[in-house]
Amino acid sequence: MLFSEFVQTLYPLLGGGMNVGAFVAELVDNFMENPASKADDVKAANGEYNPFAKLQEATLKQYYNGNSQISQKNAAAILGRMDKAKFAAFVYEFSPDALSTLCDDLKKYGVMPTSLNVGEVCGDLFEGALRQFAVNKKMPTQVGKEEISNELGIFPDGRVPMETVYLMNGRLHIGETSIKLSDKLRRLQRLQARKRATYQNYMRHTQMPKPLMR
Repeated sequence: MLFSEFVQTLYPLLGGGMNVGAFVAELVDNFMENPASKADDVKAANGEYNPFAKLQEATLKQYYNGNSQISQKNAAAILGRMDKAKFAAFVYEFSPDALSTLCDDLKKYGVMPTSLNVGEVCGDLFEGALRQFAVNKKMPTQVGKEEISNELGIFPDGRVPMETVYLMNGRLHIGETSIKLSDKLRRLQRLQARKRATYQNYMRHTQMPKPLMR
């Protein structure tokens, strides 16, 4: 499911008569966490907090139609401040009929939500769609049911040089992009670090030279 397909699926049900560009910017507004500092409040007031806020209608319409790709910088900025719980709450504000239709429409793409979890599923889809732009802006954005289960959203056809990818201080660093990990992934990072340390310790002991027999 392409980014354009995702927003086009939501628009007839959640657009509320807005023009296409305003709707895409509104989706991002509701996907990003609320400003948490005075500096962020100033940015929001100046239209600089949401990277889409000052984009031209024509540019946003190209994103909507799939004729242009979101910049790596803007995708990373949105992901760095994402709030999927906020986005789910936004989706659940709409009528039960709209949510039921949304579930049916998403099933056409192999995604199987229900009216009880469609908000969270849409948050995962939105995240997955943006992550591939953040990882490799030259690749098309495609997200489906298999990708939702991959919380990092980094897939084989979106490879980047491995020397530029590393985990540090609870953040995933990909080149110049830094993405905050969820609590679940930070716990996984610590577990993997302990496993590596245990393995390295084991290898050091097993490879020690044996004492000479006398």
